[in-house]
Amino acid sequence: MRRPRLLHIAAAFALVAIVSIFSQHPKAVSLYRNPATGGTSYLHLLVTATSSDLNLCRLLLSAAVLQYPPPVLIDWEGENEFNAAETHLAKIHGPLRYLESLPESQNDDLVLIVDGFDVLFQVGPDVMLRRYFAEVGASNARLASQYRGFDVHNNILFGPDKMCFPLDFSQPRCWAVPESPLSRHAFGPDTDVDMQRARPRWLNSGTIMGPLKDLRTLFQATRNKIDQTFDLANPQHNSDQMYLADVWADQEYARVFSRDGVVHDPMPQMATDVERALPVLEEGQQTDFHVTLDYSSSLFQTTAGYYDHLTWTSFNRSSTQASQKSSEAWKLDLPEDLSHSPNPFAAIGDENTTWSGVSLGVNTITSNVFPVLHFTGDKSYRDRWWKRMWYFPKAKDLLKGSVSLSIEEIGNEPIGGISWRKHGFLESAGRDLSGARSDQGERLSWDGLCKEHENAMYSGVAPSN
Repeated sequence: MRRPRLLHIAAAFALVAIVSIFSQHPKAVSLYRNPATGGTSYLHLLVTATSSDLNLCRLLLSAAVLQYPPPVLIDWEGENEFNAAETHLAKIHGPLRYLESLPESQNDDLVLIVDGFDVLFQVGPDVMLRRYFAEVGASNARLASQYRGFDVHNNILFGPDKMCFPLDFSQPRCWAVPESPLSRHAFGPDTDVDMQRARPRWLNSGTIMGPLKDLRTLFQATRNKIDQTFDLANPQHNSDQMYLADVWADQEYARVFSRDGVVHDPMPQMATDVERALPVLEEGQQTDFHVTLDYSSSLFQTTAGYYDHLTWTSFNRSSTQASQKSSEAWKLDLPEDLSHSPNPFAAIGDENTTWSGVSLGVNTITSNVFPVLHFTGDKSYRDRWWKRMWYFPKAKDLLKGSVSLSIEEIGNEPIGGISWRKHGFLESAGRDLSGARSDQGERLSWDGLCKEHENAMYSGVAPSN
């Protein structure tokens, strides 16, 4: 195995000429473009889960109630490298197997990949798609300013972390990634001095969204990274997040070097006097995979380091910020994109209750109502916050009613210039979105997956271990 040499950063700058041959960027494809004007593409929902439990069923319920595409359970009942219960590397091998099984005619589809046991949906796929295009557009506007004359772009979004993991500030995944675009005072005067007040800057692999073609290429590169660097002596050798973050670090290192001839070192205040390892790259190696983070949690909200910065509230009224650090009154307006979604209780015949009338989770730093809540860090919050989800009190009726409401189209109008449909909808039994199918094509009913967990779900009382 090739090991990167540890170097003081000043010495690394003196040796950057050694890696100048690695800074070539492949000619960029479009930011995200369906070649047919007014064409149709599909949204795929992939959920990594080898078996079922209460937390997976909560996720499936939230996806069905909110009219997401029928979930594909990646690594379902998988063995060896496809057994996510044994190795997190199944979260690379399983999605890649699925992506490689699809024809090139689906390259312009969008794929959403989420962890199976610590994720809940809060708002629907129409909002998710609008946010995706808005965040990618904002990211590329920043790139256009930072990389004038360079043909680079982003179109794959990962969830954001407030701490690098696996933590090793000598490694490029921790030091060579961009500074967060959030304000340097986003968390107050002590922003970035500790995890609670850190701006999100690091990659979390539990939530991913991007074009099918580009995700396939990214996961192939990550598989290659595993083959090249796998080391049983590394305690984190089975961490999918480590290898994906390493690939992203290669991208960012090569981008900055190709532009400036040096690599800046925006280290957080938490890490000082740390030796740095340079990425190990090969001549002609592709390094650009169009990866960035959802820094503002417009799509993906992680919980670690955010416990004091999340609140649940209704909209279009004065409210009080629930952060323990502030009691300042603030005015909340319903996000415009959410106002276009079907009313939350339409599936059970209530057309009068709008999104303004339900309690929704909000990031108090960015004011975003997040579509996805990802329970990173303390897993006890999965049980503690389940009752906060707007659909919890009527979950059973909403799940039942979602079948009659199901339609194939996402949204009432094109999003990003494209008409969107739910991949797998026509193959779902009776258009019932409450179940799932395995990545090997097996239909999996709601009762088969979740009947035994219904009492805990609907009562909100998790069984004791």
